[in-house]
Amino acid sequence: MVVEPAQPTLTDRQLVERFQQTKDQTAFDELISRHSGHAYQIAFGYLSSREDAEEVVQDAFMRIYRNLPNFRGDAEFSTWMYRIVINLCNNKYRWNKIRGAGKSISVDAPLDTHESSDEGNLKLELSDERMIPDRQVAFNEMRDRLNVAMKALPESYRQAVLLRNVKQLDYDQIAEILHCAVGTVKSRINRGREILRQALDL
Repeated sequence: MVVEPAQPTLTDRQLVERFQQTKDQTAFDELISRHSGHAYQIAFGYLSSREDAEEVVQDAFMRIYRNLPNFRGDAEFSTWMYRIVINLCNNKYRWNKIRGAGKSISVDAPLDTHESSDEGNLKLELSDERMIPDRQVAFNEMRDRLNVAMKALPESYRQAVLLRNVKQLDYDQIAEILHCAVGTVKSRINRGREILRQALDL
């Protein structure tokens, strides 16, 4: 039996270059496979609607497909993608607000305020769907309160908190995505977390 050697995993940059040079659809499909889940998490956290999040992600990758031939690689592919997703989320959120859809911001997660080295330490962990009923009820109540508190945050704070706590990006990445200084990112995150704490009585 002949064992085929394992194929080396291409980096995002290599996949981008392959698509740009040969229009290799499998390269683009691999980028979608790697990053669509991350894009969806951000979109859902921002819009609190599965349908809206799916629509934003589809739109984002359509735009990426159209513009990838001109992507110069000044930033990482993932940074560029997050920037597109956030811009589309902003547009969708404003549209929902204008038409009175009543969409709320949601991070489908409980809050953990144990001490850690991270400033402010407002962590948003993924939910455990196997919760016992009593804990699930408490979790749902906290999630609803968090929805309201997140919706009340200024947009710049909300963006920074989502990128830090949902995607766990570092400050440099968030600064690049949001086009601001690292110090500004830290300030927005700390202030956003403090507002959430006060709103949630934590």
